[in-house]
Amino acid sequence: MAKAADFSDFSNEISKSPFLYHFARILAWIVPIVEAAVGFLLLIKKTRRFALYTYLYIMASFTFYVFLMEREAYYLPCACMGLFENLLNWKQHLYVNIFLTLLVIASIFLEGSYMNRIKILEGYE
Repeated sequence: MAKAADFSDFSNEISKSPFLYHFARILAWIVPIVEAAVGFLLLIKKTRRFALYTYLYIMASFTFYVFLMEREAYYLPCACMGLFENLLNWKQHLYVNIFLTLLVIASIFLEGSYMNRIKILEGYE
């Protein structure tokens, strides 16, 4: 929501990225829309698994991006636009992203386990 609320600042910051500046205009629109859509899909039981896998892809991609930026970039712009803005450096952000990616993987396994238990219980009715 913070990216959409301060769209011009978010767009400006990602345009400073040495890896994203060619795609900054389109990414500035796509990222908040996809994040909102995934958040909405997580609320619906039938789309939750798809949303978790989509979120895993997003987090893995973003984690790889943070790794590349932290390792290779000469300039590290901040486009966090929210909770982590000015709170974490890029290395700390990488660790948080790795943790969140692992959390999504655990969520996928837990969701699958939960759905299997529901199917088993429904079979006993």
